[in-house]
Amino acid sequence: PWQNGEVAHRLLWADNADAISRLYAGTPALKGDFTRTGKRTKRGALDDGMNSLQRYYLNNFLDADRQEGYDLMVGYANFSNIGDFAEDVDEVD
Repeated sequence: PWQNGEVAHRLLWADNADAISRLYAGTPALKGDFTRTGKRTKRGALDDGMNSLQRYYLNNFLDADRQEGYDLMVGYANFSNIGDFAEDVDEVD
């Protein structure tokens, strides 16, 4: 009786995990195949390996700019040196 509800819940849970993971890590959630079907597949393991490599690249080469943007949005960034930056720009002109 609950089989259809369980499938719907698993899909909703996995989609939500993917959305949060994309925001935080830049890739879909790992082990999504298990969450969706209840079974671990070779394809899912391969996808997880590719996502892990992509996360490694994103975190080591591209994440600093994104983190600065997040810090700016939430007001965490320290702007005490903004005057120094403005002076440097004026000197170049």
